[in-house]
Amino acid sequence: SQVAFAAQAGTTYYIAVDGYRGGGGSIVLSLAQHDLPANDMFTNAEAISYVSTSIEASNLYASTEAGEPYHGDTFGGRSLWWHFTPVRDLELSIDTFISDFDTTLGVYTGTEVNNLTVIASNDDAMDAPEFQSKVTFQAQAGTTYYIAVDGWFGEAGSVVMNVSAAMPNSAVGDLLTDELWSSIPIDP
Repeated sequence: SQVAFAAQAGTTYYIAVDGYRGGGGSIVLSLAQHDLPANDMFTNAEAISYVSTSIEASNLYASTEAGEPYHGDTFGGRSLWWHFTPVRDLELSIDTFISDFDTTLGVYTGTEVNNLTVIASNDDAMDAPEFQSKVTFQAQAGTTYYIAVDGWFGEAGSVVMNVSAAMPNSAVGDLLTDELWSSIPIDP
């Protein structure tokens, strides 16, 4: 058996070990302490700065918060959080196609992890290489969106999150190349 959780400083924890169906024998209990990723908690979501970007991270020592939704309607346990506020209306696609584990993905609005509104979520996109996630949605200028990437039933590994935007017709006259479009800041 194995369990991982976010321990709070100054709190005493009690650990129970039992045998399956009354089984007995020697017990070896190993404890390891690891620092949580900086964006493990909703309130510490990392900012995404550009509309076309690829973000790499690891959810190996990530955890789940009380009241956190199931991303992609699937139990997880190792979520990482990001946020952005677009300066113009965009159609955004976010995927985890290069991640090396079974991911779940959710996009939300709201200010508290236990009271979020789901904008888009996915577990196992149809066009994904293998058990990866993808969402596409209309992002409104001035609205803050939160993105969570989690591991299906606690899976962990290397997260690669790709964020890309479709160019709206109104922007065609403003921009000359895809390179210019991808370098426009997403946050003011």
